[in-house]
Amino acid sequence: MEIYIKNSLIFFSTSFLWVLLTGKFFIHFLKKNDIGQRIRKDGPSSHLKKKGIPTMGGILIIVGIILPLLITKIWNYQIFIFTLVVVSTVLLGLSDDLIKVTKKRAQGLKARQKMFFQVLIAIILAILIYNFLPEARMLFIPFFKTKVDLDIYIIPIIILTFLATVNSVNLTDGLDGLAASITTVVAITLFVFITIINRDFTTAYLSISTAGACLGFLWYNSKPASVFMGDLGSLSLGAVITVLFSFEGLEILLIFVGGIFVIEALSVIFQVVYFKYFKGKRLFLMAPIHHHYELKGYSEAKIVYRFTLLSILFSIFSIMISI
Repeated sequence: MEIYIKNSLIFFSTSFLWVLLTGKFFIHFLKKNDIGQRIRKDGPSSHLKKKGIPTMGGILIIVGIILPLLITKIWNYQIFIFTLVVVSTVLLGLSDDLIKVTKKRAQGLKARQKMFFQVLIAIILAILIYNFLPEARMLFIPFFKTKVDLDIYIIPIIILTFLATVNSVNLTDGLDGLAASITTVVAITLFVFITIINRDFTTAYLSISTAGACLGFLWYNSKPASVFMGDLGSLSLGAVITVLFSFEGLEILLIFVGGIFVIEALSVIFQVVYFKYFKGKRLFLMAPIHHHYELKGYSEAKIVYRFTLLSILFSIFSIMISI
């Protein structure tokens, strides 16, 4: 237990301090090279003033999460799978962001291109977990507090979880500090759950490292944001969350812990369905739902605070139904 606490502190503090201490220099580098945010014309008009704010800051978070691994020299199948999948997703997000920056437009990769590579990465993740981490085939069922061995059927569940989570986090990244705040809560919740129940040190270390990196990023990303994480950050954070929860067979629990991500994604789905079914009428003023509240007059800060509070409540509920 003493080593566990020591390593947890190393992972958290290293990730947090890395982002906090290097963020200023990285933001200067982004500004110098004109790597700025492109704003969608169909988004809230209040966001137009954010044009040009440095983006792709998500690289700070991902490096911050992985850096403690080099210090502690921890290496196993989980670390290999985690690094491979997250780096692959970073490259996908980087490609998307670079197209936006170089072409000076809000649209990066086409939707079908993004989906193709996401599916490919998800399949690789699912196959690797199935073959090298047999314990991850045991799906945890909240409320009943039991595990069910799904064997090969865990593969489609991991694939669906990856696609849903990556895109949900991406949709949530629409306000200053929102995605980073929610991810911090989710990561800390997983760390607490593992510490109490599973004692899987590797996943716990990566979870607390994720929380530390996101907290460091919030120093620069909270309103008014000095830097955005970009698709590089939001897509890769979605991958981080998926991989860590899948390692523990907690795909179902993620629905409850990541309740805000679920709500954000559902708001977009409902908006599209409602728009088509009722011939042009809208269910929300704008989707994802955080934009709906923006257009109703709520400040960005209030929306982020309340969504984060809801996320904490979702997390407490998740622990209650699991322990």
